[in-house]
Amino acid sequence: VADEDEIEGALKQYYGVARDDNVSQLIQDITEGEVQISTLGEVAVDEDTDAVDADAPLIKLVNTMIVEAFRMGASDIHLEPLATRFRMRYRIDGVCHEQKGPPRRLQAAVISRLKIMSEMDIAEKRIPQDGRIQANVGGKTIDLRVNCLPTTHGESIVMRLLDKEGLKLGLGQLGFLADDQRTFEDLIQLPDGILLVTGPTGSGKTTTLYSCLNYINKPDRKIITVEDPVEYLLEGINQVQVHTAVDLTFANALRAMLRQAPNVVMLG
Repeated sequence: VADEDEIEGALKQYYGVARDDNVSQLIQDITEGEVQISTLGEVAVDEDTDAVDADAPLIKLVNTMIVEAFRMGASDIHLEPLATRFRMRYRIDGVCHEQKGPPRRLQAAVISRLKIMSEMDIAEKRIPQDGRIQANVGGKTIDLRVNCLPTTHGESIVMRLLDKEGLKLGLGQLGFLADDQRTFEDLIQLPDGILLVTGPTGSGKTTTLYSCLNYINKPDRKIITVEDPVEYLLEGINQVQVHTAVDLTFANALRAMLRQAPNVVMLG
């Protein structure tokens, strides 16, 4: 039988989960220290954000939240304003795990910092917004898809973590049994037909689709995709990013791409 300290140490070593993790320590430093943090939502939109001190505790806190989520293998970071607190959860293996989150009085500052990083309009709090952040974690470049949704208690932020360098595009990495993989390979090489890939967030839909495209990507085939967003760039494939602001919707892109005489079309 292991005692509590041994279990806590094992969780920290192998899963990055412990009571004294970096996020909790930074929150303690901010809330107990004498550092005064101004609400970033009060900063003018046209202010030079590059001049912000990278060592400011709030910036460190937000950066550490992202690093910790990546280190723990999370697919999403959820920051949710509730009636009495500001909840933070990491989605790991499809399940949300609550973490030690920032206190409610830092809610506006944290959300504003993330909106600045993802190039959203920090002054707009009435409508949903989408943005992207590119970060370097341990020498790896990761992309974060950021969505901001107004709720009754404030703006809710969800960040989807995408590890471009960690993407494995081989069909053999998808967990197929040998016979099933051969059947699947035969199916995706047929000259016509449709393949539907569905599943919950983080279940591997994008990885499966990109693995299929990578497998059939040959010089004698023209492949075009329409995506929102384009999560990973594939060599030799024409990828189209949906941009509704200029009326480049899925429907309009699909209509145009058919005139390009593709052999394979992917919508996702």
